[in-house]
This record gives sequence, C-alpha cells and structure tokens, in this order.
Amino acid sequence: MANDAKNSGDLRDQPFAKLVAQLARTQATGVLEVHDPIGVSRAFFVQGVPQGARLSRLKHPIGRILVEGNVLSEDRLNEALAVHNRTDKLLGQILLEMKLLTEEQLSDVMSRQSQLNFLSL
Repeated sequence: MANDAKNSGDLRDQPFAKLVAQLARTQATGVLEVHDPIGVSRAFFVQGVPQGARLSRLKHPIGRILVEGNVLSEDRLNEALAVHNRTDKLLGQILLEMKLLTEEQLSDVMSRQSQLNFLSL
C-alpha cells in the first residue's frame, strides 16, 4: 500500500540535515521539494536513501564535471557546446554522437551530477 503523506514546513524550523536524517530513519520513498525565490529544487529518496537531486539552477553542468575529472578537454567540450547551442539536442547526446564519451561514462557523469546536486541543496 502506497503512503501518499505530504508534509510541509520551513527550513528555518527544521534544518535540512535533520529532515534528511528523519527520511532515512523512516525509510521514506519520495521527493523532498525545497522552494526558493528562483524555483523548486527536488531531492529524491528510495527507502530513505538519497538517489540524487534536481536543482532549480544549474550548479554542476555535465561538461564542467567531465573537464574537471579529466575525461574531456576544454577544447572538446567547447566543440560539443557549439553543436548544442545550434541544435535542440542534449549535451550528453552530442558527446555520444561525437564519440567523446561512452554510454557508461555518460551514465557515470549523470550519477555524479545528481550526487553533487543533492549535496548542494
């Protein structure tokens, strides 16, 4: 049976770290939304374990993570971004098409981005 409980509150009343600990303790599955003036950031949980997050603002672009991890050079990233800026394709898709990344590398960097996003909430 699904638990569709919805709670709301103010992070000034209960710190984010305490909320995450409570979600872990209760093995909650769902989405924790954090609203700010720019938009809504979301943290995803499965049985109390953080799975990642989506931020209201881009803090950890995939290209930057790849360059900082020495997976991709700045020049190759700029080539891919030039294609990205003239098409409606996602950067990851372009990197695959240009054979600059394998699917496994793309999956890894997307996981890393999600982890960094969670830590940035």
